[in-house]
Amino acid sequence: MTKLSIDNERLAVNLEKGIGYVDKRFGAIGWPEKYRLRVPYCGLTSVATHEYFKSLRVPSTVLYGKIDTGVGEEIEHCVNQIDLDGNRYVIDCTYSQFLNLAGLIPGHAMLIGNEVYPDARVEVFYPEESHNVADKLAKAAFKFQNYNKHPASKFGNDLGDGPLSDATYETSLSVYEKIFDLSLYAPKVDFHETTLKAGLALSCFIGKRAVQFTY
Repeated sequence: MTKLSIDNERLAVNLEKGIGYVDKRFGAIGWPEKYRLRVPYCGLTSVATHEYFKSLRVPSTVLYGKIDTGVGEEIEHCVNQIDLDGNRYVIDCTYSQFLNLAGLIPGHAMLIGNEVYPDARVEVFYPEESHNVADKLAKAAFKFQNYNKHPASKFGNDLGDGPLSDATYETSLSVYEKIFDLSLYAPKVDFHETTLKAGLALSCFIGKRAVQFTY
């Protein structure tokens, strides 16, 4: 039986570097590379991992969900699903983008100066273990309340505001469990041509050492 082993850190680093090449906006923004997977790039990164596994002839699907969080926000998200010898893996390269619901965005994190995001930038999990991802985000969102100083942007809006910025752990968990309820997702194939081209280019940065197979 073939099993998939992914070096999450190496995959994250390779994608972060590659994003700088396929989207020049990041150079203009000046954010450190470590924030490039903390933003809504789920379509781009899911296409990239999908194309990479396709090149290896490994069954791969991009899943898309449009989800009512129940706190006044409807979100869209993509993940990559891999099916290999009876095992199903989910790769989410931008899961921590949803800490924006708690008021945590890269610009806010840079102002605070503390490492307030979860260490892992990429999550790989079995579908039945999606609760663990929701739990990680709920704990991070609740902990962030101790650091959230609600700074004002140059336009005067509150950078720390969000529907979960003052929520309990339980409320945050219920929202994140909805977001990662994969029964609400379906295969997606109709990406914009720009995303498809950029995703294919980004897939070239993943590299063999980030993804390994054991037999």
